[in-house]
Amino acid sequence: MRYSVAVKTAPAAEPLTLVEAKLHLRVDADDEDSLITALITAARQWAENYCRRSFVRRTLELRMDCFPAEIRLPRGPVSEVTSITYTDQDGAAATLGAGRYQVDLYGIPPRIVPVFGAVWPVPKYGALNAVVVEYVAGFAPGAASPTDHAENVPGPIKAAMLLIVGHLFRNREQVSAVALQEAPFAAKMLLAPYEIRDFTLES
Repeated sequence: MRYSVAVKTAPAAEPLTLVEAKLHLRVDADDEDSLITALITAARQWAENYCRRSFVRRTLELRMDCFPAEIRLPRGPVSEVTSITYTDQDGAAATLGAGRYQVDLYGIPPRIVPVFGAVWPVPKYGALNAVVVEYVAGFAPGAASPTDHAENVPGPIKAAMLLIVGHLFRNREQVSAVALQEAPFAAKMLLAPYEIRDFTLES
């Protein structure tokens, strides 16, 4: 079944700070702060794509042409399903009540199925992207500080990101795609326990 995943609300922060990255790079001057900040984002995006996960919280939209028997949510971990909407037989947008489905946030991947005795509604025939699931993905910010987006990101992931930042910083003159294809082996090993190998969840 065809589907797509889009970011509705982007992450508010990165799991690495500029100070952490500069300490790792042993850079004291401020003249390359903009470059290092961009490399932090690039490292996070590469690592997320490598693992097929979301590391920092953002709102995603999963779009499908129809309801599958089981909705599987890519790019977890998922903390909340915000809404499920669909195009009804009249072509209007309709919201599926939360009491009509159940959510498994613990599974890999997280999944949504109808409650016992219920079935999915039938969207308008021929309507593309007729079903939209909005959900919150990424490791939750710190409980004590809601703005701390790094607190619950596992240490090995942040360590891998630092290695990637260092690799990109040292190889800045290379074409970015080539540089990322040659990401440090140690970074891949650190990310391996968090990699989702289900290729059907590619977004």
